[in-house]
Amino acid sequence: MSKDIKDMEFEEALSELERISSLMNEGKLSLKDAAAMYEKGVQLRSHCAKILSDVEMKVSRVAVDADGHVEIVEGEDQ
Repeated sequence: MSKDIKDMEFEEALSELERISSLMNEGKLSLKDAAAMYEKGVQLRSHCAKILSDVEMKVSRVAVDADGHVEIVEGEDQ
């Protein structure tokens, strides 16, 4: 049984997306299989984009002051 996309770590989802891309680029899939792979690829891409967006939000809230101390910036829109 394959893992749900929503439960995949970024690296795992990206690896699966790359595998699907390779399979589709080979051009050997039936139309039905290609459509299913495309749909899964879209879901994986969306999942990866969400993870990256979440990380970007966290990183954008980290600041370094003039003395080199790291602090978390709360409640500010970046």
